[in-house]
Amino acid sequence: MVRSLLHKIKEEIEREPRVPTSIVLNKLLDEAEGETVTLDWIVERLRDRSFGIIMLLIAVVGMLPVFLLLPNLPLSSGRSNDQGA
Repeated sequence: MVRSLLHKIKEEIEREPRVPTSIVLNKLLDEAEGETVTLDWIVERLRDRSFGIIMLLIAVVGMLPVFLLLPNLPLSSGRSNDQGA
């Protein structure tokens, strides 16, 4: 049973070449109507690729606070090099 399932998976992989994700995302941009899309819309169109891309989107959203705080961090220790010189 497992052998037949693995054989079917192998045939599926060999039959249909994998399209690069960048091309899939460009097609999504072309298909999108308006400025916003729903998560369901993205998952429906990505099918088996949706897990990785959704995880990437969640990670980017999670990192937004870090990116917003970076410009406000001081780049020096607060001491000036020209102290009374």
